[in-house]
Amino acid sequence: MSRPPAQSYLLRLWREHDGAPLHATLIPVGQPSVPQHFATLEALFSFLHAQAATRVVATQSDVEQSVE
Repeated sequence: MSRPPAQSYLLRLWREHDGAPLHATLIPVGQPSVPQHFATLEALFSFLHAQAATRVVATQSDVEQSVE
């Protein structure tokens, strides 16, 4: 059974000005030309949650195939 590849990101958080909401940029390690920008932390969390869920589904699928 193989492990799914790890995902690593550089995370940058910033505000446009004092009191403004945080913005975020994720840059995949090894792919600096593919940054993803998020206007809110909620959007960032939603993306990360979806990435984690995709990995869990893929892992479960791999396990089911190896059992057959």
